[in-house]
Amino acid sequence: MEKIERMEEVDLCYTTNLLKPYIMSEATIYGDLEQYNLYLSSKEIQGIESDQEEDELERFETRAQIKEFVNAVFQPIDKNNLSDNRFIKKTLSTERIFKIVNNYTDDFKTSNSFSTWCSAAGLDFLVVECIRKNLKYDSGQKKRNRCLHVLQSEHHGKKKKKKRLILKVIIKILLLKLLMNN
Repeated sequence: MEKIERMEEVDLCYTTNLLKPYIMSEATIYGDLEQYNLYLSSKEIQGIESDQEEDELERFETRAQIKEFVNAVFQPIDKNNLSDNRFIKKTLSTERIFKIVNNYTDDFKTSNSFSTWCSAAGLDFLVVECIRKNLKYDSGQKKRNRCLHVLQSEHHGKKKKKKRLILKVIIKILLLKLLMNN
């Protein structure tokens, strides 16, 4: 690897298979970025190693995905879902649902914008009649809650490892192969 780093105007790259590295001129690589892909440098690899191995939740890309998620997680209570042990009975406000959904998307800036979208999208949980409750800390203000069947959080969505951590493993394998060949 040190030999490659000392060479001027060449770099290590790959085409479709990460495990088949090529040494190409930078002009060739940057001339056709569709075909050639660069590996991370040693400094970038060290930066990755210092990163924490955190999981992050999958993010929704469309409002249709958000609607599907909300309808699956926050369901009206009926005889069909009473026996499903993945669900628990909870009394939630739209603001609380917004906070949960906000872990998966940045589409909504406020709970009011989320609430407006819920009404326009005709989400299933809205058919449940609201229970109005006086708040102890805000005199006179009433909060609207709904009694719902809520999918437990461990079933909400997939978690994905940071892609950079996967690349770290692949790069280490490639570096070992290169060192063994020299």
